Amino acid sequence: MNIFIYVLIITLIFTSCNAQKVIETTSKDVLVFEFISGNIQLAKYYSKVYNQDNSYKKTVEASENKEIFNNKNISVVTQEWKPMGSKYYQKKYTFIQQKDTMNIYCKCGQEKNYYIKNLEFKRGNYNLNFELPKDNKENKASEKDIKYIAGSEIINVKEMQKTFFKNTYSPSNEPTKRDLYFSDLKFIEIDVKNTANVYLQEIK
Repeated sequence: MNIFIYVLIITLIFTSCNAQKVIETTSKDVLVFEFISGNIQLAKYYSKVYNQDNSYKKTVEASENKEIFNNKNISVVTQEWKPMGSKYYQKKYTFIQQKDTMNIYCKCGQEKNYYIKNLEFKRGNYNLNFELPKDNKENKASEKDIKYIAGSEIINVKEMQKTFFKNTYSPSNEPTKRDLYFSDLKFIEIDVKNTANVYLQEIK
């Protein structure tokens, strides 16, 4: 009897350790920020919730974007969709390194996942502008001309490859909301070192 209980406990521990991580991404985009330096994390914002009599109830996270993975210099973030308006196009990402803060303002739009790499952490406020990579040399902006890479090609996030994303948006002719592993997600790769098409400018 004792041997059976021991085996059962070991099995439960093994199953728990190998449980698949699932991320709900209905009306959300996934962004991977890869910095050159380490010890970077996405800032969190909180707000207080009050009862009807104005007494304090609880504090909840109020961030529009949430960090779901961090590996020192890499931050994987989910970004909530917003209705049409200024916040539909203009996104803000705040990163912290020790006591310094970097705000990145990006006209990333929505319904697209981004892999932004070779970022240098700099204290202050910055605009990130870029031209979308194309599969052809013509200056087209249609969906079918945008060049994507698979999540499996982002080799520095091995721990994320088998993370399951439910109801994630898929830019293709297939059903747009699908359940996919990180390795199968489509990303637009933005290389900050490509100064011909990518511009990171300080806001003064």
